[in-house]
Amino acid sequence: MKAETKSGELGLNQISDGATVLGLVIALGVLVMSVGLVRSETARELRTLSAVGASSRIRRTITGATAGAIGLLGAVLGAAGATIAGLAWARSSLGTTFGDFPAVDLIAILVGLPAVAAVGGWLLAGRRPPTIARQALD
Repeated sequence: MKAETKSGELGLNQISDGATVLGLVIALGVLVMSVGLVRSETARELRTLSAVGASSRIRRTITGATAGAIGLLGAVLGAAGATIAGLAWARSSLGTTFGDFPAVDLIAILVGLPAVAAVGGWLLAGRRPPTIARQALD
């Protein structure tokens, strides 16, 4: 007697983990663009900080804290929106909908996204602004 199984099909847990990773990658991409925009808008202030002697560590810390705060805000708002959408969709069958809740995935999003954003912002923000002596042209 032989038992045959299908191979190559993904289970629900693998699909859920893949969706979590994809969501984190997309969120980090949006976060990188947001922090880049904020950094370009505050270039004058960064030049002023450099002119008065602020070290690259201080500039890195400011950028890292900004990225971490934006990442935390995005993670909390995303989780809250998903929860509200789940509640609206489930209506009366909350036990069925939230019975197998992916707590590890939620923790990865709520803790991992801001942490990766803060570390990435700190690592990528250390260079000195190119010109200190003159104001940028508009």
